Amino acid sequence: MSVDTTPLRGNEAGEGWHLRPRRRYLFAAMTVLGGVGLLVLAVLAVTQGVWWWAVPAGVAGTALALAPFERPAAEPARMLETPAAYGLLLPTHPIKATYTILFAVVAAMLVITPAWAVATGRTEPLDGVGDWAGVLVGVVVLGFLEVLLVLGTVAGVRSRRAPHRGVLLTVDAVVLRTQLRPVTIPWEAVRGFRPHWRRIRGYRDHVNSWEDPIRNWLSVEADPVLVAGDTPIRAFAKVDEPTFDAASLALEPRLALEICRFYLSDATARRELDGDAALARVASIARTLPAPD
Repeated sequence: MSVDTTPLRGNEAGEGWHLRPRRRYLFAAMTVLGGVGLLVLAVLAVTQGVWWWAVPAGVAGTALALAPFERPAAEPARMLETPAAYGLLLPTHPIKATYTILFAVVAAMLVITPAWAVATGRTEPLDGVGDWAGVLVGVVVLGFLEVLLVLGTVAGVRSRRAPHRGVLLTVDAVVLRTQLRPVTIPWEAVRGFRPHWRRIRGYRDHVNSWEDPIRNWLSVEADPVLVAGDTPIRAFAKVDEPTFDAASLALEPRLALEICRFYLSDATARRELDGDAALARVASIARTLPAPD
């Protein structure tokens, strides 16, 4: 943990980070069982000769069962040049490959399965207003889910192809490239970098549980007038400042925080961000970082 972290038990949110992985066995077990269920359905589809359904169900089942075990690889800080800026990039992880595959397969099946049922005459004739109303509601719900899955697939593919995802520190500004549209914050507008956490629960879940996921955030406290862009994900963090999920950082989050705080406190040292001297600075800060708890 990186700063004075408030106790986790019984708290809704607090300052600092809870970086130690929490063993959410129930969630992992449900995910694996869901994947196994899809694999069983795929086997049944094979016995019925429905190969067009068995193959994607098998792929989706395998991806879902493996999702809890996928561990993104760590990435070091590096220098990045874009058409608009040059600076030190603190990279973030892309969306998990298993999730991207799962989104794509399920999105395809939501279109293929109803189309196959209609084409082969396996649907019941519609009789009356009630049947038509039911079909309309089903189309709207499935259509909405289809849009979400397609957007998730596109986001997953884009995140894996984007070489510039992360926090870009330039001589003039902090650029959050943690979403589709970057957010640019001039250094003179930055007041601080705030690590904090919040318990994630359902809307009607009012009881704290050891199974509640904990989300760690890194928010940039800045003058909102000078911030160019917005981070919609701040609604989940319940803050007004630009923010992003600290767990998405591909390097040690505490190291990223100390790097940001160093360049905020030393305006002269920001000149290093225009060259490879910044990498030497990262290595120097990493050596002074205390061992994790």
